[in-house]
Amino acid sequence: MLRYDPFVRELTEARFRARRLLSKYNSTPIPDGTTPDELRADREAILGQLLGSVGSNAYLEPPIFVDYGCNISIGDNFYANFHTTMLDCSLITIGDRVSFGPNVSILAATHETSVQSRRDGWEFAREVSIGSDCWIGGGVTIVAGVIIGEGCTIGAGAIVTKDIPAFSVAVGIPARVVKRAEPAATMSN
Repeated sequence: MLRYDPFVRELTEARFRARRLLSKYNSTPIPDGTTPDELRADREAILGQLLGSVGSNAYLEPPIFVDYGCNISIGDNFYANFHTTMLDCSLITIGDRVSFGPNVSILAATHETSVQSRRDGWEFAREVSIGSDCWIGGGVTIVAGVIIGEGCTIGAGAIVTKDIPAFSVAVGIPARVVKRAEPAATMSN
């Protein structure tokens, strides 16, 4: 677990940089005559500056919200519906072919339950990882330190507080595995 003071100058400046880029991304005007390809290219350019790494064919419907952006790594063919929030005070890694419903929150930031720790201004963060080929339903919250294995489906409204094994379907509060997901058929030549 990473412990940090969110108000040190470097972190304050890094969040401000992210806010400037988010402002551009979330309010990019779409003048008459703009094509979908032009809009995508404009947004991809901003994401390339904002995120630590972003694969090809990644699309996040605005508005999106991040703390720093630079701690987020997104694979190829990613899609996030409206209102994605990623508090990337630690690394957030998302695999290939992952889709988010609307209002998904990934919260790599956390606080201790100790009152003194909060009074002293300390925050904590733990990595979050989502494997390839996952579907994260609308309104899902994923908390600090969680690993979601490849091929998982997380049902709408779930709160994921513990690791989810690969090829699982998990639902509820807290999320629990209710069945196994079928892996994709391998392609033969």
